[in-house]
Formats: sequence, C-alpha cells, structure tokens
Amino acid sequence: MTDQPAFRFFPAAYDMGDVLERSDAPCDVCGKPSVWLYAGTVYAEGEQPEVCARCIHGGQLAAHFGGQDFQLHDADLSGASEALTAEVMQRTPGFATFNAFDWPVIDGQPLVFVGNGDADAVWNDPELRAAITAAWKEEYEEDLDEPSSYALVFRTLDGKQTRIVFDSD
Repeated sequence: MTDQPAFRFFPAAYDMGDVLERSDAPCDVCGKPSVWLYAGTVYAEGEQPEVCARCIHGGQLAAHFGGQDFQLHDADLSGASEALTAEVMQRTPGFATFNAFDWPVIDGQPLVFVGNGDADAVWNDPELRAAITAAWKEEYEEDLDEPSSYALVFRTLDGKQTRIVFDSD
C-alpha cells in the first residue's frame, strides 16, 4: 500500500493542509511513521488516536475500534449502502466544518467532496463558481460576489452533477 493512498470521496485531502499533514510521528494504529498524519477529529468515545492516511484508507482504523461506532465526519449520510457509508464516514478523512451537515447522495451514491467555495481551484472553475453563486442566490436570496468558505462543493463520481451544501457559522 502506498504512503499516500487516494480517497475517492475526497481526492483533495492532501491539498487542504489542515486535513493530512506530513509527519514522521508514529501512527497509533500501525506503529509505523505516519508520513501523512490525520489532523482532523475522530468522532468516537474515549481515545483520539493519531492515525496515518494508510490506516484510514485501508480500514485498519475501523479494526482498531473493534466495532465501536466512530466516524471521521460531523455529517449524516443517508441513502447510501452500508459499504459506501462506511467508506465515506470511516475510511475518508474528515474536513473542518462549522456544523454537522447532510452529505449529499444521489441515487444511492455519495458525492465527492471537491472543496470549500473559497478554495482557488473551486472558485476559479467557472462551472463550480456558477453552481455556488446560483445555490447561494436560491438559499439566501442575494448575490454572492466573492468566494465563500461556507459553501461545501460536491460532485458525482462522474463529475456530471454538482451539489452545494452551505455550512454557515
């Protein structure tokens, strides 16, 4: 397994700086140098293990908890299969949000988290910017003229549909 596994429901996890950080600290799950250490919250009773990207991706973190309920997102994911829910909630790094949110699902398929609306790669994409500003206008009945960290941008795996979730503080 690679030291930088790909997360299909959060492909930009390594680019966001506050999600996975370079580190030689040992992973509490596998004991090896982390290489990429998860900087987010593990929502579980008790311990907060320092865990590497490999153990999140490969399911070793889930095995570490031995069936105890935990998740890596402050989110609700309804309408997806148990396997896809586990992949998103327990084997995909979490990202910072102000509030719990509903992770979008279309036809039983969770959407891919692309990034926040104020990320350069998101805001500078004309199609995503149009989706953000249209959703903002519908939600808040006013125009949005600048990037907003409140916009959580999601796309289907094939990239054909976009959903915006607003997470205001």
